[in-house]
Amino acid sequence: MNVNKLMLVPHPKSLTVFEGKYVMKRAAIIGIPAEKKDELFFTARRLQSAILDYTQIRADIVLVRLGKQAASVTFEDEKTETLSTEGYTLNIDENGIRIGYSTLSGAFHAVSTLKQLLHQFGKVLPCLTIEDEPDFAARGLLFDISRNKIPTMETLFKLVDEMADLKMNQLQLYMEGFSFAYPSFPEVWETGTPMTGEDILILNRYCLERFIDLVPNQNSFGHMDAWLARKEFADLAECPGGYWYNESLFLTAGTLNPADPRSIELVETMQDDLLPYFSSEMYNVGFDETYELGKGKNKEAAEQVGAGRIYLDFLHQVSETVKRRGKRMMFWGDIIIKDPELITELPQDAIALEWGYEAEHPFAEHGRKFREAGVPFYVCPGTSCWNSIVGRTDNMKENLLQAAIHGKANGAAGFLNTHWYDIISLHHFPFIYPGLAYGAALSWRVDNNRDMDIAKFLNVFVFEDRNETIGGLLLDLGNSYLLEQHRIQDGSILGRIFHKGLDDRDVLKDRTISDFQRVASYVSEQERCMKSVDMRCHDASLLDAEFHNGIGLILLACKLGELKCMLFEDESEPKVLLMLEGWIRDAELILSDFKQLWLKRNRWSNGYVNCTSSGLDESAGFIEKIRLQCKEKLNSLGVERSL
Repeated sequence: MNVNKLMLVPHPKSLTVFEGKYVMKRAAIIGIPAEKKDELFFTARRLQSAILDYTQIRADIVLVRLGKQAASVTFEDEKTETLSTEGYTLNIDENGIRIGYSTLSGAFHAVSTLKQLLHQFGKVLPCLTIEDEPDFAARGLLFDISRNKIPTMETLFKLVDEMADLKMNQLQLYMEGFSFAYPSFPEVWETGTPMTGEDILILNRYCLERFIDLVPNQNSFGHMDAWLARKEFADLAECPGGYWYNESLFLTAGTLNPADPRSIELVETMQDDLLPYFSSEMYNVGFDETYELGKGKNKEAAEQVGAGRIYLDFLHQVSETVKRRGKRMMFWGDIIIKDPELITELPQDAIALEWGYEAEHPFAEHGRKFREAGVPFYVCPGTSCWNSIVGRTDNMKENLLQAAIHGKANGAAGFLNTHWYDIISLHHFPFIYPGLAYGAALSWRVDNNRDMDIAKFLNVFVFEDRNETIGGLLLDLGNSYLLEQHRIQDGSILGRIFHKGLDDRDVLKDRTISDFQRVASYVSEQERCMKSVDMRCHDASLLDAEFHNGIGLILLACKLGELKCMLFEDESEPKVLLMLEGWIRDAELILSDFKQLWLKRNRWSNGYVNCTSSGLDESAGFIEKIRLQCKEKLNSLGVERSL
């Protein structure tokens, strides 16, 4: 038994390892207090399953009275001032295992730690003492289920289980558009595959058993594009005909007109349809990125009192609707932070969500403003997966770390990691794991986990790679963006290269063929390393296919960059024809695999603007469009090829 390799994620507040070992016997007993039998039974069953998985011993669950019966594992309720709400103690000596807790969630988290010990040492455990408690009261994940991908229930259950093992305690499913089956508006979703009320009830119970608060999340002001695109709601928009975001970018209507009483009526109807399915006391109303507010129907009012005042008044209005339904309002803080003099006028008890997804985001400055105003807030960084295909590792790590450091320093009430599917959803589910794990560890205890070995955690606990390769490979793949010339925010160049057509030149600004070839060479080296991966987790074959497809997509993006450069230099070159034909063949193969893999974890429709279309088709459609454009280009150059 090599205790020097012991790894716990999140790493606890204090860990002391002693000489000696505890050997679990065949007649193992898990003892729970008789007076807590109902409350602790699920936690005990979870431990029972872990013992069976990692030792092949089936431990019996028995009811015990303190000091009256010996057990291999005992749970003891400790009502002490030193043990925080979710804190726990874990003591292992030659005689057995003792878990101390003051709340049921603390006992559950102790089992999460014990599961990791069993995973590493089996039935022969090192003697040790752990005292542990979290830095942040709320440690959550926001998971986007609206932009192209609505996950299957099996995918959500897997996600919740991973969160529980990492001691997370809050999940928000981000909703805009029609990813929920609103009973009052069947016409907007009835041809799609949204989450139903029954789905929410099932997931809510699954979360509660694992001490995770499933928080309803529905944008209610901005990001209303899908609703406002429909004829019956179009005139509720601030700018029904769309608006100029800047001199070069025109956007469709996305923000409600707060002065129209029908807007608050729509919001309340959505609340009445959605909120009863959740047991959470919280509700995230969104309210971010209301870019066009004051540019349309409220332009005159904005000139008189300011768009910030109009925003705040509508926030108060929605806050009252939330209170009447017995919930506490959360809202994104990006708009109000631009008018800091209004922060002190925010609705009482509202929780501001301070979000930012780049390494340099000013969490310290913004957090200080909310703290000085006495406004409770969360810090909300991200996994850095979206618009990138394989993630952005270094940005993810620094973004999460800075959020945790400055969130703790400014007394943030929570840490909400975010995982988006923005614009084009080409990254596969497992690319969330590095950011999910590191964010969870930091939110539990910042100082104890800032230097966490993410690769080792992934190898040991997630992918069970016997050659300990895939974890580091995944992180290295995520750093391919560092080789891009002139990097961009909120994504990578190669993650966005499919957004526009074959003839678009924007992506080539100050970039050459060699820039794309440099990234391709780096990614190809990672692909060769995949040969040594030996995953033994239950979904290893699916993960392997997803990783290979992700690599294929990033290489396809590199080849598209090369092709664009060649076309703009001299499309008459013979090698251009070969490049076009090669790209078409590669795209067809990669898209075929991508579509099959998509449906392994996601539902058919996207729940966004048009439920009659597939989220899969919309994401794959970006590449499909370029594939057809390549064929057209071949035809224009005199090469016939069947479409």
